[in-house]
Amino acid sequence: MTPLYERHLANEGITIVQFSLLVMLANESGATMSEMSDTLTMERTTLLRTIKPLLNEGLVTIDTSPKQHIYAISPSGRETLARAMPLWQQAQASFIELLGEDDVNHLQRIARKLRTLPL
Repeated sequence: MTPLYERHLANEGITIVQFSLLVMLANESGATMSEMSDTLTMERTTLLRTIKPLLNEGLVTIDTSPKQHIYAISPSGRETLARAMPLWQQAQASFIELLGEDDVNHLQRIARKLRTLPL
């Protein structure tokens, strides 16, 4: 599944995980590393590897307040996300076409259930 989305997003130079991170930050006014880790169910080390290129490209900003670092999507990140969204939608449509809508819905229900388990 990941390669399908990666192929579609390649023109924007972001991975599917980076896309998900940009979407999350676009819907928040800012987030700490812990908040991003919890929301994306991603280990902090993996998250750091994911966000570093976005910081280097200026797609994400960081506010280093005395207590914690707050990450936010930059205007450039919003532009990239706007260009990437139709590509993600194309990938999603291809995925649904390959697997079938019923199976995709079933997978989404399982994924939601897995996120609520006390692991």
